[in-house]
Amino acid sequence: MSAAENIIRPVQATDIAATVAAHGRFLAGQRGAVRANLSYCDLSHFDFERADLRQADLTGARLEGAMMAGARLDEAILFGADLRNADLRRAGLVRADLRGACLRGANLTEADLQEADLREGVIAVQAIQQDFQILRPQSRPGETQFAVMNGANLDGVQSGGAPSGGAQATDLTDTILCGAILRTARMDGAQLDGADLSGADLGGADLTGASLRRANLVGVTAAGADLTGADLRDALRAPPPVFYIDDEPLHGVLAAHALWCDSDGAFGRAARVLNGDFRGLKTLKGRNLTALQATG
Repeated sequence: MSAAENIIRPVQATDIAATVAAHGRFLAGQRGAVRANLSYCDLSHFDFERADLRQADLTGARLEGAMMAGARLDEAILFGADLRNADLRRAGLVRADLRGACLRGANLTEADLQEADLREGVIAVQAIQQDFQILRPQSRPGETQFAVMNGANLDGVQSGGAPSGGAQATDLTDTILCGAILRTARMDGAQLDGADLSGADLGGADLTGASLRRANLVGVTAAGADLTGADLRDALRAPPPVFYIDDEPLHGVLAAHALWCDSDGAFGRAARVLNGDFRGLKTLKGRNLTALQATG
């Protein structure tokens, strides 16, 4: 066994429960409070459902298959943690330190990762009479590299280019990525259908072969991003300054339609707008749109 693997320490369920209880007192500012330090612990398959572990230290922890649905991990340190196949549905990970964490096969459906740090990171361990060794999860036969993040909120998340072997082909369907910082992120082949990327920074990101169907790309910065082979069908882009219908601006068409409505058809004309983009108008409040045809 390598020195890197030796630092992972076993822990009893009773000790974990006591640690979580003491951490609860720490969060509440009560006597007998101790901040949870579960760094480098083997917590595989442990039940942390709805546990309050905000600000806990889980550096390098082995959390493979852990049940953490609904857990509160805001501002927790998960640097280099092994979260493979962990159940993190609806978990709170606001401002969590996930640098170098392994999320292969994890389920982050509806998790909140606002301002989480998902950049690169490795843990180096010095062995006796040897050079430093990198702590990394052992690969297993048939292991998946897919992380499920359907509906997750990654607003403001930071993610740099992943090192070799990092999670790729990630499922981010319907994920909230508003304002996420994803510069140079490796997202080749990722599933981003229906994702909200409004205001996100994708500068230099690798999105080759990614699926972005129906994604919201309004205000996205994508300078230097590689979108070769990406599927952008029905993606919502920034609205044009003025939308024209047969060389007439949309606001003029709607004004003529309102006149047609108010005059019982004596003046103006009924509007027929095919695949129109109304966003540039900002508001439709107070407009008479009776009998408007706006297919698509």
